Amino acid sequence: MRDNLKTILLFCCIAMQLINLVSCQTVKVGNSSLQEMIVTVLNVGSADCIVIQTSNHTIMIDTGTDNESDAILSFLQENMITTIDYLIITHFDKDHVGGADKIIDVVGIGQIIQPDYVRDSKQYKEYADAVKKKQTSVTKLTEDMEFALDDVEIAIYVPIADFVVGDDNNYSLVTSVIHGENTFLFAGDAEQIRLQELLDKEIGEHTFLKVPHHGEVEDNSEEFFVAVNPRYAVITCSIKEPAEDEVIELLEGIGTEVFLVSDGTVTCMSDGTQISVSN
Repeated sequence: MRDNLKTILLFCCIAMQLINLVSCQTVKVGNSSLQEMIVTVLNVGSADCIVIQTSNHTIMIDTGTDNESDAILSFLQENMITTIDYLIITHFDKDHVGGADKIIDVVGIGQIIQPDYVRDSKQYKEYADAVKKKQTSVTKLTEDMEFALDDVEIAIYVPIADFVVGDDNNYSLVTSVIHGENTFLFAGDAEQIRLQELLDKEIGEHTFLKVPHHGEVEDNSEEFFVAVNPRYAVITCSIKEPAEDEVIELLEGIGTEVFLVSDGTVTCMSDGTQISVSN
C-alpha cells in the first residue's frame, strides 16, 4: 500500500513538472495555445529589414542596402538563424533589395515572394543573379496570398494598379500578420495610390504598424493612420534622413506610440495577448 502511494505521489510530481514546463513555453488564448513571436525591425538606416520569428520559422521582409548586409548577417548569426523560410521583397528599390544577393548566398532561403515586375538596376541584377545561382524558389505575386506558419497567419496584398516605370513604391507588397489578438501591418514604401488601395480594401485595424515609406507624409496619410489605428508604430528612418514631423504628429495624435529606428533596432514581443515594443 505504501509503495503504491509513493508511486502515485511520484507520478503526480512528474505530471506537475510537465505542466509547469508547458505553461512556461505557451500562453493560453481562448481555445488555442500560442507560442511567442518576435518581430525585429533592424537599424539599417533609411532602409527596411524586418525579421519575424515564430516558434519554428523565420520570415524576412526586405534586405536593406548592400552596405548593411553584413549587419543583417551578423544579426542572423547572433540569433542562430540559418534558414529563412520566406523572404518577402516588397519592391526593388536599393534600400529594400540591396542586401538580398549576399543574404541569399549565405543563408538558406525556402521561398522568395516578390512583386511581378523587373527593374533595370545594379541591385536588381545582383539579386536576380543570386537567385539563379542558388536556384531559389521564387513566387511572383499577381494576386493576394495567404498562408500560416505555426500559430501565425500571414496575408500578402498585391498592388492593384498597373506598374508604372519609376513608381516602384506604389507597387510595394504589403504584409499583414495575425498572432492571436495582436496584428501587424508592414506597409513597405506605399505612397498615396497604394495607401488608397489599402483603404479601399478595408484591411482593418492593426496593433503594430511599420509606417510606409520611411515616414514621408502623403495626402491620405491621416486617413490611413486612423483606419489602421495602431497602438505602436515603427518608422525606418535615419538621423540623416529623418521621418517627417507631420507623420509623427499624426500618429501621436491618435494615441500611437512611435518608435524610430534611428534610435536603434526595434524589438517587438508578442504572446498572442500581450505585446511589448522597445528600442
